[in-house]
Amino acid sequence: MKRHEALRAVSVQAADQWGLVTTAQAKLAGLTSVDLRRLAEVHLVEGVGRGVYLVAGATPPEHLEIKVAWLRLDPTRPTWKRLQPETYGGVVSHGSACELHRLGDIPTSEVEISVPTRRVTREPGVRLHRAAIEASDVTIVDGLPVTTAERTVVDLLEARADGGHVGGVIADAIRFGLVDRENLADRAAYFSSAYGFPRSASGVQFLSYLLKQSGATLFVDEMEIRAAIERIVGGGDLFALREDLSRMVRTSGEPYEATAEPEGKRTKTSFRMRRRRVTEKSKPSSKKMSAESQRDIPPEDRS
Repeated sequence: MKRHEALRAVSVQAADQWGLVTTAQAKLAGLTSVDLRRLAEVHLVEGVGRGVYLVAGATPPEHLEIKVAWLRLDPTRPTWKRLQPETYGGVVSHGSACELHRLGDIPTSEVEISVPTRRVTREPGVRLHRAAIEASDVTIVDGLPVTTAERTVVDLLEARADGGHVGGVIADAIRFGLVDRENLADRAAYFSSAYGFPRSASGVQFLSYLLKQSGATLFVDEMEIRAAIERIVGGGDLFALREDLSRMVRTSGEPYEATAEPEGKRTKTSFRMRRRRVTEKSKPSSKKMSAESQRDIPPEDRS
């Protein structure tokens, strides 16, 4: 095949998939291995991964390693034919999903993709997870099928990722409006015991704990208040509730503190809040005016 014809053929294939084309796609378009090698020799295509090329003139795409790994899962099928649940071939997940959603700071040196059936890969830096993922747990980000933020948190908890890192992902997901907190709490509760939480703990309490671990205080107070309400409704430990409220009040800057009744008088319902006195500089009374002020008032208006 002539050079310009070969270049046109691969350019058509790459047009809708970030300027990338696989060797398998190029061969389906009529190119041979020799044609591809000749294009590479004159820098009309550049190898960016085993069996994947970037066409000259195309801007190197963001998240290149993730896209190369995903293309290689089904190298003959073009991207536009792989955006339905039955044709995904694999869904970007775990730390790589966090990268695409821009959530948290999960340390990972691998591209992570969940696949529906057992598969192995020899590709260095690629990790495949076997998992059945519902269509409702998948969204499209930058042209790639990716686990939703909610499902990503669940996957990280199942993989026993560090609680502080997961908390950072949750904080960003809430900030960006990518999760429903109630749904996430319900799904996260299942993993609370794996992180040292009692099985009786609610999902809201567990999310509050993860947020604290990350140092993200923006949403901690609200989650703690919800957890405190759950304790009341569930008839939980009111002494623990008092401690929670005391801590929340101290960090919120309000001039309140929690005070318990003396030990001998404490009952299950003995709990009260005491306002601290806030001293202010005394202000002049409107009824008593200084002599100087009186001098400034006309005689007929003086009282």
